[in-house]
Amino acid sequence: MTATTRYLLLALLLSLTSALTFAQAPKLPLEGQRLTDNWFFVKGDSSAGKTTPPAADAGWSAVTIPHTWNAIDGETGPKYYRGPGWYKTTLTLPPLRDGERAYLRFEAVSTAADVYFNGKHLGEHLGGFNAFTFEITPLARAGANELLVRADNSPRRYIAPLSGDFTVFGGIYRPVHLIIKPATSFNLLDHGTSGIDIEQTSVTPEKATLRVTATVTTSAAQGAKVVVYLTLNSERGTVATAQEFVELAPNETRSITQTLTLNNPHLWQGIDDPYLYTLDAKLLTVGNDNPSVSSVSSAPSITANDVIALQTLDHQQWPVGFRFITIDPQHGFFLNGKPYKLHGVARHQDRPDKGWAISDADHAEDVRIMREMGVNAVRLAHYPQSDVMYDDCLRAGLLVWAENPLVNGIGNPVDPKFVETTKTQLLELIRQRRNFSNIFTWSLSNELHVKPENDTKPPIVSILNDLAHKEDPTRPTTLAVSLVRDCKYDGNFTDIFAFNGYPGWYTKLGEMPKLIADYNAAGNNRGLAISEYGAGASIYQHELGMTKAPKASGTWHPEEWQAIFHEQNYPVIAETPAIWGSFVWNMFDFANAARHDGYTPARNDKGLVTYDRQTRKDAFYYYKANWSKDPVLYITSRRYTDRKDAKTEVKAYTNAPGPVTLTINGRPIGTAKPDAYHIVRWQNVTLAPGSNEVTITAQRDGHDLRDTCTWILLPPGEIPSERSEKPDNPKTPNPK
Repeated sequence: MTATTRYLLLALLLSLTSALTFAQAPKLPLEGQRLTDNWFFVKGDSSAGKTTPPAADAGWSAVTIPHTWNAIDGETGPKYYRGPGWYKTTLTLPPLRDGERAYLRFEAVSTAADVYFNGKHLGEHLGGFNAFTFEITPLARAGANELLVRADNSPRRYIAPLSGDFTVFGGIYRPVHLIIKPATSFNLLDHGTSGIDIEQTSVTPEKATLRVTATVTTSAAQGAKVVVYLTLNSERGTVATAQEFVELAPNETRSITQTLTLNNPHLWQGIDDPYLYTLDAKLLTVGNDNPSVSSVSSAPSITANDVIALQTLDHQQWPVGFRFITIDPQHGFFLNGKPYKLHGVARHQDRPDKGWAISDADHAEDVRIMREMGVNAVRLAHYPQSDVMYDDCLRAGLLVWAENPLVNGIGNPVDPKFVETTKTQLLELIRQRRNFSNIFTWSLSNELHVKPENDTKPPIVSILNDLAHKEDPTRPTTLAVSLVRDCKYDGNFTDIFAFNGYPGWYTKLGEMPKLIADYNAAGNNRGLAISEYGAGASIYQHELGMTKAPKASGTWHPEEWQAIFHEQNYPVIAETPAIWGSFVWNMFDFANAARHDGYTPARNDKGLVTYDRQTRKDAFYYYKANWSKDPVLYITSRRYTDRKDAKTEVKAYTNAPGPVTLTINGRPIGTAKPDAYHIVRWQNVTLAPGSNEVTITAQRDGHDLRDTCTWILLPPGEIPSERSEKPDNPKTPNPK
């Protein structure tokens, strides 16, 4: 076995081990029973209106949840269906015993939902990205129960986003859970939360303080005597405990706050060491029927042995990563007191033929691809995403920018209901996700192009900023702007801010330094991040020797220009101390029904990876060479296989120190050393007629690296194909 083979096998083993550990991470609270099968769906309302489901013979079809009705038309053009659709299923329930309570929790329904259970309207939820919970106890019966859901993704003047550069898929596109709890439990009816709220009030290398608020509720006619028992556990065992006795009156709900303190915490260090503790929250009954505390008439003190003996009414476990973050206007981002520039990407949540109705495995794959590239932060844009995604990022060491779905506009005039629903979506975002330690900022909006005279009074960004600080005083607020004037209007309300800039795509290549200077000055020199920058790219379109950007709104998006764009802009970002982070737009291609840019209609092709996650574009390897600790040696323009010009440049990305050796058909061409940003080039290389096996080799840390591809020099006069692989949308004509 060669040294190269051993090295690659070791890298594969480490990758598989990491993936296995990742997949076996504990589930989040509130799983309950997923209601996946035995659902039926029909598009549209009945003739009786939106409060009456279509008749049984109206064409209901069997579906599984998660589901969207736009899985196909949302990826093909602007006339995708936005309107109502109905879902129904039959739940077979056991008898509820000893005062048990039953709940339905929807992780998300786009963008408005009305829920009916056994003929009764449980309520309405507005907003397509956050969870909501209804109690069904009074209506539940042993045996068959009918559940009906009317989902509607019609544009509404009072639900954000009013617009956006992405497809708004409709349906019950995240899981639905049936949750059975005892009469006394943690409260599930606070804006879709679990009833456990975790706040890191103070973290240093010497000491960490955790404030945990448990909201307890009982429906017992006699009330309840319980203990909220908290333990903080490391991989070696329990490191801190807290407990509080609570005597609840009949039908009472009460919040109990306790503090856990830990000396010399093992800090969560991002991708270098994403160490997690586990917060274990138990609700124990201590009534007179419990022998271990039967003699206690006032607040008892529970020991570890008592916990084993007592009845556990409710139980949750949450991962906790202790960290502290500062952002310096001149010196950037610091994690736990050390410089930690954010090498980030943005991510939308859709996939081919699934839309937003993606699986837990899909989320996990996205995180693994990001980690493969060396990403250490992700902007989950432009809306709250699945709890599974936040959790996967936490365990992988990725810092998260979490975002409210306020995009582009607020309406003119503003619907009076719009401000309230937007506030509610932000409140839900924060309450449902603030237990995730890796979230470092709450983003209020993206590219909010609103003139001051058309805004609410006070301005909506100011209202949201105050709400975010009230809900979570431990994290800064931010937003993304795309006009310098918006810094004064929007950006200066928030603690930190960022801008979306595309020099070399929508504006001239080379303008990044001026953009950074202008935005930083407009933002009162607070330092800033670049929340979006990128260029479109089709893996089926190629053009060598480009010196001018293709038309952004056109159908010709050669893969080579995307690479040039990032090669020109990233060094500026990396070398500017005031830039505390950047987020490539986008990690993956995504659906945009209104576009026809590049090779595939209804697709934003700025991703570093194709929509189906199967192909890493050239620019992916540029960032991998700059960010990842794994060995990288990659020949660019490899998919441009059929060529008409004998003279060519050979360009590669590598994090090997060099020299890098190039051969063609075994013939030595020469060696070259990579530059400071890991690009290596050979100019005026001559290809032979016919097939050319292009091979580069290098060494890193004593291990051999090798990459190869094949280019074909066509006979004179033969026109090269612009693509040499099967397109992801065969119905799309070749645009050039």
